[in-house]
Amino acid sequence: MKPNTQQLIDLSIQVRRDILRMVHAVNSGHPGGSLGCTEFLVALYQNIMNRKEGFDMDGIGEDLFFLSNGHISPVFYSVLARSGYFPVAELATFRLLNSRLQGHPTTHEGLPGIRIASGSLGQGLSVAIGAAQAKKLNNDNNLVFTLMGDGELQEGQNWEAIMYASAKKVDNLIATVDLNGKQIDGTTDEVLHMGSVRAKFEAFGWNVLDIKEGNNIEAIISGMNEAKSKSGKGKQSLVFIPGFASSGEVWNDTKANFEKNFTCYTLTMAGFAGVKPQPNASFKNWEDAIANYIKDNKIEKPIIIGHSMGGGLALAIAADYPDLADRIVVVDAVPCLAALMDASFKSKENNDCSPIVNQLVALTDEEFAANQKKYVDRLTEDATKHDLLLSWSAKSDRKTFAEVYCDFANTDLREKISTIKCPSLILLESYFTNIKPAIEAQYKNLKTANLQYATKGLHFIMYDDKEFYFKHLNSFIRVK
Repeated sequence: MKPNTQQLIDLSIQVRRDILRMVHAVNSGHPGGSLGCTEFLVALYQNIMNRKEGFDMDGIGEDLFFLSNGHISPVFYSVLARSGYFPVAELATFRLLNSRLQGHPTTHEGLPGIRIASGSLGQGLSVAIGAAQAKKLNNDNNLVFTLMGDGELQEGQNWEAIMYASAKKVDNLIATVDLNGKQIDGTTDEVLHMGSVRAKFEAFGWNVLDIKEGNNIEAIISGMNEAKSKSGKGKQSLVFIPGFASSGEVWNDTKANFEKNFTCYTLTMAGFAGVKPQPNASFKNWEDAIANYIKDNKIEKPIIIGHSMGGGLALAIAADYPDLADRIVVVDAVPCLAALMDASFKSKENNDCSPIVNQLVALTDEEFAANQKKYVDRLTEDATKHDLLLSWSAKSDRKTFAEVYCDFANTDLREKISTIKCPSLILLESYFTNIKPAIEAQYKNLKTANLQYATKGLHFIMYDDKEFYFKHLNSFIRVK
């Protein structure tokens, strides 16, 4: 069980005593930085980090910490000892001959908890990045933490590491800077003015948080937990788009399959499945809205996965925004649904949807529900999902339902998909094997298409043929 706030405050007081006793006993050391970082390291080791009992240099299956500004060894040694890494009595040997507790931590002394020698400033972040990348290679979802001094940022190696971490999406790393404005030769502004440290990190693509009260236990825990919540955002992203009148819940099983290794964004379109409607609902407006969502949230090169009308939206986005997506997956959708029934179909300009809108809006809830119930058994063979699908329709805004139904029925993407550059996996329900020539004609302009047909089931392939669905999805969506 983690200690409470008062216990952490009491431990911080004890650590401060340890620092003063260690430095005073040998009349040597760096008490200032140590005292300034006391609450941070106490909170880190006692509350924030996921630690295992004992010490293993490989650190697999647990969070890791690397101290870069090694001259604040007094606070580091005290926190390690009081966290159980070695006997507290050994603190009395600080900086003595043949002691494991030298002025700067070293690994060759074999002191548990010490992962790098940090006498030379400016190197801790580089080591932490390497450890973070090793965790990714080992499929270890734990985090790596490092602490640096602000004066230390005058070392050039830091900025190479900062640039590298952003470029390589090292998103399982949390780097903390003790921004106290002091270094051994004076203030950081006097020695070498750096301007805004925050702005510099942000310019290199880092997500920066400020902990204003660096000696307040609760503020530190809150700030570091927020940082932890933002980790993992550099993983390959998946954007899930549900089909017509469907909820993002349709992707629950798919998301569970991938969320360990991918950052998942699940959408539900405005006006569908209980989401508040917005004006001007149309296929094109929704296409642009999703593209803007991806850009506004800085979701870099996602894999877009769409079902039914969501698959049509994935195709449209990949065609109109060719540099936006890394790959697309289309689950049981074709570029032009109307052309399956009428090969000569052509979209109408200025299509008038008012008749169907008026007709559907005029239905009572009971009439609308009865109408939807007629078709649900054509959507999935899994009868346990029927009520769920019907509930999504029932909670959809009727006007949006009618407008988008009419607009999507008039949509033809057959020519547009010729501009798609990215790899495209097309998963189709088993019925379409009966009309393969028509399906292949629909997709003839998509040169990157990989068409695969389910062996059983209906429109909701993710429910009806899971083995087929996940086999092809897992093969196509690889962990990079």
